[in-house]
Amino acid sequence: MLPKKLKELDEIAKQGFSLNLRATTTERRADDYDRTKVTGSFVITSKICGRDDDKNKLLELLLTACDGKTGGVLSIIPIVGIGGLGKTTLAQLVYNDEKVVHFFDIKIWVYVSRDFDVSKLMLSIIQSATKRKCELLEMDLLQAHFQDSLGGKRFLIVLDDVWNEDQEEWDKLGDLLQSGGAGSRIIVTTRSTKVASIVGTTSPYCLQGLTEDDCWVLFKQRAFSQEEEAEHPNLLEIGKQIIKKCGGVPLAAKTLGSLLRFKREREDWMFVQESELWKLENCNSGILPALRLSYLQLPLHLKRCFAFCSLYPKNYEIHKEKMIHIWIAEGLITCHERNRQLEDIGNEYFNDFLCLSFFQEVKKFDETDLAVYKMHDLIHDLARSVGSQDFVILGHDFAQGNMSRVHHLSILFHSDPTSLPKELYGAKHLRTLQFLFCTGDIPSSFPLNFKYLRVLDLSGCVKKVHESISDLICLRYLDLSSTSIQTLPHTICNLFNLQTLNLSFCGNLMELPFGLANITGLRHLNIVGCSGLTRLPAGLGNLVQLQTLPLYIVGKGIGESISEISSPHIRGELSIRGLENIRDKEEATLANLRAKKYVELLRLQWGSENIVRMSTGSTSYEVCREVDGTSRSLSRDNDNVVEGIIECLQPHINLKKLYIKGYPGLRFPDWDLPNLVLIDLINCRGCDTLPTFGKLPFLKTLYLQGMDRVTHIGEEFYGGEPLKFPSLEDLTIKDLPCLKEWFCIENGAAVFPRLQKLVVDKCPNLISAPTFQSLLHLELRDCHPKILESVENMSSLSNLVIDALQGLVHLSGKFAGE
Repeated sequence: MLPKKLKELDEIAKQGFSLNLRATTTERRADDYDRTKVTGSFVITSKICGRDDDKNKLLELLLTACDGKTGGVLSIIPIVGIGGLGKTTLAQLVYNDEKVVHFFDIKIWVYVSRDFDVSKLMLSIIQSATKRKCELLEMDLLQAHFQDSLGGKRFLIVLDDVWNEDQEEWDKLGDLLQSGGAGSRIIVTTRSTKVASIVGTTSPYCLQGLTEDDCWVLFKQRAFSQEEEAEHPNLLEIGKQIIKKCGGVPLAAKTLGSLLRFKREREDWMFVQESELWKLENCNSGILPALRLSYLQLPLHLKRCFAFCSLYPKNYEIHKEKMIHIWIAEGLITCHERNRQLEDIGNEYFNDFLCLSFFQEVKKFDETDLAVYKMHDLIHDLARSVGSQDFVILGHDFAQGNMSRVHHLSILFHSDPTSLPKELYGAKHLRTLQFLFCTGDIPSSFPLNFKYLRVLDLSGCVKKVHESISDLICLRYLDLSSTSIQTLPHTICNLFNLQTLNLSFCGNLMELPFGLANITGLRHLNIVGCSGLTRLPAGLGNLVQLQTLPLYIVGKGIGESISEISSPHIRGELSIRGLENIRDKEEATLANLRAKKYVELLRLQWGSENIVRMSTGSTSYEVCREVDGTSRSLSRDNDNVVEGIIECLQPHINLKKLYIKGYPGLRFPDWDLPNLVLIDLINCRGCDTLPTFGKLPFLKTLYLQGMDRVTHIGEEFYGGEPLKFPSLEDLTIKDLPCLKEWFCIENGAAVFPRLQKLVVDKCPNLISAPTFQSLLHLELRDCHPKILESVENMSSLSNLVIDALQGLVHLSGKFAGE
């Protein structure tokens, strides 16, 4: 009976993502806007505000390139930004500047838009250059006339509003344009960074929004007649609040000003201030149609994904991986190609939105940290305008009546469980339920009212999970992250359609259900930050589609060996603890780390903080750190066992970050990992030498701590490369009690050329160090005072921290400025 019921519900789920993309008069206006927008080069400079700096920067790019230094190379400068930002206006300002007029023999302005037809573009360019109508249709004749019109002349061509992403079509036109004279230039305005990368010979000029002050000037020009604003002081403060809606987009400021031109009642202005732009019908004739052109260009699969984004409030921080996993769970991503992962296709979708400036990156700390993205406020308004009544946001600023037709719901700012409106229970066909920014304890039985749920996000707002969650047999995505749950009901293992289980930062979670390996379709098991876990369920190797597994604990029981993570599909972060439980090299090889090309961060940890035991069949050894801080080997029957095991744990060459903790061997492996940007070695107390790190071309951060047997940093540390540590910026050497000598290479300029921060801590016997020419920040803690003699001549130093240098009486004038 259960399989039949599963089949019925699966058929219901397969009826497709309920998405009724709203086709309104606004959409028709978008088409009208595209047809009537045709631009020319004319501009009234006095009406342009806030673009002087952009104009000067663009002129510098144009005219510096035209000073003869670049010869006859054709330079193409793309200007990129969202619709309505002022790309065309900036191009007009530059086009009409007197300096530009004197530099170029011919200036040509062509409005391109979505119809990128090479023949038509050639006709437009010829007619603009000759000032005569051209009747030629044959391509050969057109090309000949084209060469006659432009050949040998220094020209400036503006191609406004380019959408074409076909490299071959662009090459056809680009090859013809090479016939111009030395210093010829092309400016391309586009909304797409992909277009910019195809056409541009220089880095794109990414246009930013105006300041609020500049938007206020544009707003006042439209909202008031000359000097009229002084007559309505009660409207000015409201107007300044309205300007915040513009997000720096001049078209929005002008459109909102025009909307209020003949309205002088405070209530009318307050209505605009408090409303979303997508709800202002009269406003749609300007802002949204300009943006909607970008939306209309999207293929259907991207339109559906974009409409789903209407479920998030303004300024919501979007995490790419989470968004992609939800898209997959909603059935918005499909794959018709063998050997392609849905996640890779979703990544392409997301990057397409980035190219069109639908999403903007707002946070990224380094190359391997996950970035955070947002939608521009006006792009969010666009998403809300194209989404149907299927998509509802329920919160302080939203009200909803009949919920029977709602399929996708987000609930904001919920702190009181009793405040959940009764109307919610009428959403019987709900497929998406997300609690965002919620702090209260949601009743564990509440989600059980919606049996067709595919996506359930309870992040941060539950204390336990109801056993009847197994009734949600359509569920594909379950987010319980950042909650205080301690256990999960075993019934969760009956969610056979589950693809993503997010338990990240559930610090109180003590164990996972033993039958978790039965969810064979599970793709993402996120347990990063689950510090209370000491073992994992057996048999995780059955999860053949698993791609996210940030933590694996090697156990001693059946189904707990390291062979359970042999899948090459694991990606992102992978921490492996309990490596002392690996018995031999053969078992270590089964981890298949060398094939995991998608893993960018790897942590390898042996044992507890102080003691590491390794079993090797009938023999064993133990390395123990004593109370006084020294370390000694208690017994060692096979010196090569642990070195052999770690050799078999070699990662793929794509690895970016490597952390090794508690490694008990004498020697580090000689791995070839050229893409590393960070290395962190902690409590590897048996090692007496350091690996050759100096040859790693991209290494930026190196952290060494707790290596009792290292007595010197020798020549092997640098490697044989001409430039040693070419990218290293941050170096920490901590708790190396026996370190006495740090080898200095004679040609110091070729060593650590970019090092900015150095920390030497708890190295009481180190008396010398190299001189670092680029160092800005130096910390010396619990070291021998003689080390100061080696570093006192570093003229670039701006920060110096000295702590617990025994016997230090005073600093030399070279440090203290005496």
